[in-house]
Amino acid sequence: MNCNMWIKASKTNFYRIVAKYVVLPKMKETHFEEVREQKIHYLKWRTACGSSYRASLSMTEGNLSLMIETIDEKNESPCCSFLLSSLNISDLIRRGMIKGIRHEHQLMKLKNTDLPYLS
Repeated sequence: MNCNMWIKASKTNFYRIVAKYVVLPKMKETHFEEVREQKIHYLKWRTACGSSYRASLSMTEGNLSLMIETIDEKNESPCCSFLLSSLNISDLIRRGMIKGIRHEHQLMKLKNTDLPYLS
């Protein structure tokens, strides 16, 4: 796959993807952050009972990963996380979130690729 591909996400389209897998508060109660240097997008939120969560969406060398983590409030580090394996990259392509595709064969490869399991 092309290493020049990247994800372009807005708060709205990232929120909608994460909402397929977990219950989220209202969008205005979440925080969206894009770290361009690392090419990672984050969506952070707290539940009514005070638990903190963070979803991250990234693409490295053509490999897509969507991780959802429970955050330990004391040291702000993940204490529990899981990688979603049912996310299909064609959904992101349809939403216009995959950029840098220059050739039709790259698009066809991506449409037939599912997110691999965390090993």
